Amino acid sequence: MKEWYGVLAETNTYQMEYWCKPEHTLLFDIETTGLSAKTSMLYMIGYCFYQDGHWNYRMLFNDDGRSEFNILSIFFEVSSHYLTLVHYNGDGFDIPYLLEKSKQYKSFGMSLAYEDSFASLQSLDLYKIIKGFRAGLSLPNLKLQTLEQALHISRTDTTNGGELIHIYQNYLKKPLEKNERLLFQHNYDDILAMVPLLQLLGFQALKEEQWTLTQIIQQQDKITLSLQLTIPLPIPYTHNTPYLTFHGNQNEAVIHIPICEDTLYYFLPDWKNYYYLPLEHKVVHKSLAAYVDASCKRKAKKEEAYIKKEGKFLTIPSKTANKYPHIYKRKMNDSLCFVECSELNLTDVQFWLDYLHDIF
Repeated sequence: MKEWYGVLAETNTYQMEYWCKPEHTLLFDIETTGLSAKTSMLYMIGYCFYQDGHWNYRMLFNDDGRSEFNILSIFFEVSSHYLTLVHYNGDGFDIPYLLEKSKQYKSFGMSLAYEDSFASLQSLDLYKIIKGFRAGLSLPNLKLQTLEQALHISRTDTTNGGELIHIYQNYLKKPLEKNERLLFQHNYDDILAMVPLLQLLGFQALKEEQWTLTQIIQQQDKITLSLQLTIPLPIPYTHNTPYLTFHGNQNEAVIHIPICEDTLYYFLPDWKNYYYLPLEHKVVHKSLAAYVDASCKRKAKKEEAYIKKEGKFLTIPSKTANKYPHIYKRKMNDSLCFVECSELNLTDVQFWLDYLHDIF
């Protein structure tokens, strides 16, 4: 087994303190000869840790093809001193791969002492965080290299995973220094990139509504809200829904909420208590219908029991419709719900914070 270690020039923690202390956090990435732990080999584990105001790195290299158990043992023991693992798609690949390898060795009677400790660590997957915002990002995909380019993270390494498998297999046959350098550089660039990738936590902060509402502007056709974001968004993000358009970049976000000027319908929840008057095209409560000639009335159908209203309306999420006394729709089965603006305090900060919470 070979190992490399050193201190990175990077000192920025990118405000990760909102979720976990840097000193209690391990950033890591692995290299393997395939996707299945049952049929491939683990040949490199690289990790970063924060100490004395700097990010440090260590890389464990299975240089002889026989050191897999050793690098697993060392990494599991190291990880036992931390509380949180940070990675990019580690929940989908790296962590299950390492645990499957541990399971294999256990079946051979070679148990890894800190497996349970490793499995119980808090996992912070940056890929899962950014995946939820995929639709609003102007990116072709969410591959690691794509995110690195978007965040202006430079790489020295130019090889891909498939090429590295062949390079490693050739290295085992003949350990040339140039191939060792290629294997080192790829994993080194991966773990070096993990630190600035912490900027993606800005999207987690957005999900957790870590913002301050700084301005409310009401116009004839829309409401504009300005937000100050606690953690900056490192990549511009735009999200369109029937309720609003959100655009955020760095520490600022602007939300445009349309005001609908229309004639809408309030469908009566107790429609069975109403009669329909065909000649007048309206419904009346049964208490009043008692005075109407039987030939001029009939029991109202559900879709006929409404009150028509002309005015200005705000779209609201259907899941929160029960918060409002009167919900208007364009038609009975329409998924969009509206509340008349005159029933709302559109200048109230708390109303808009609650509204945004319901949307997000």
